[in-house]
Amino acid sequence: MQFEAGDEVVCFPTTTLAIGRVLGATEAGLYVVQLPCDDPEDEELFQYELLAEQLYLIRSARRAFLDDVLASVARHVRPAHVGLALDRHWVEASDGGADDLVAVARGAEQVRREAGVAADALVSEVQARLRACFEGMSEAQQITCWEAGIDYWLGYSPRAPHGSVLARRELLRELRPGSVGDDAYEAMLAGMRPFRDRCEEALAASEAD
Repeated sequence: MQFEAGDEVVCFPTTTLAIGRVLGATEAGLYVVQLPCDDPEDEELFQYELLAEQLYLIRSARRAFLDDVLASVARHVRPAHVGLALDRHWVEASDGGADDLVAVARGAEQVRREAGVAADALVSEVQARLRACFEGMSEAQQITCWEAGIDYWLGYSPRAPHGSVLARRELLRELRPGSVGDDAYEAMLAGMRPFRDRCEEALAASEAD
């Protein structure tokens, strides 16, 4: 992670955790961090040059909140869509009564990889829209906007085109016509889990040989 002058950080200048302020970076790529001190004349004695790996951002006038919400979008949207792709794979394979359990399990890994690529592209698109929404706002305005639309941005609102709510409904409608609701979706998954477990056990056994 890159830090900027003025960023407030948690750091480990010695063996003790401390809170400091980034003053800038050196040519060697280290960050100069100022720790609090009582006497301004002693400030230089409380300056440390630290690696980025030794710093954790608390607050930044320009980036902290936006960075946090962009990361939150990725944490929620990506696994939801990868999970949906895997749900489809396992339910369809279970319904079809596939005989080659190892092939089905290996196919799940391929589905995971391909769905991950697609989900990464979707996350980038959502993050770009969120950046555009926040552009020109103060951090206080961004926080208000985020609180009002958090379910939308994280994909938990039926209004969110990037969300998993509508995708789950569509998948259930396709694989279990006439079924509706979260309970029906969970029942569909419960029905395929024994088959999935057998596939994963068969794969583990084949790799152990």
